Amino acid sequence: MARTACAIANTHPGQDGFIYLGVADNKEASDRICKQSGQEAIEIGKVYFVGLQSDLATLDISIEDYVKKLLVELAKEPLAEPLKTQLATTIDHAEYQGRPFVRRRIPDQTKLTEFGGQYPVRKNSETVDLNSVETLAQAKLFDI
Repeated sequence: MARTACAIANTHPGQDGFIYLGVADNKEASDRICKQSGQEAIEIGKVYFVGLQSDLATLDISIEDYVKKLLVELAKEPLAEPLKTQLATTIDHAEYQGRPFVRRRIPDQTKLTEFGGQYPVRKNSETVDLNSVETLAQAKLFDI
């Protein structure tokens, strides 16, 4: 998730981004999750809210411990500062119609953020690494 968060930050300078855990962005993913959990998805616009209750049950942990687990994993990621620290402090959880979910805010960045020696961005719904020419071009978008 840290690489995706980095890509979101690198793609849209001047905007915060968000990652929601417990939300499927397509029908196929939603159907797969619902088959495992035995629950119906809640369609909200173009996404499907499924919640994290199945994951929490499988891991036998609370939503609070799930968030702690995400923070431990984030600490291990090769993500540059200040985004790494910002991601650790902009994560929260809530419930919608009794289903837990996690929201991670990706704060607006003032420069491209490195992830393990690469500069990922989002292209459609994929995370891809920029080549050197693309990196230079994308960096210019941050010069505002």
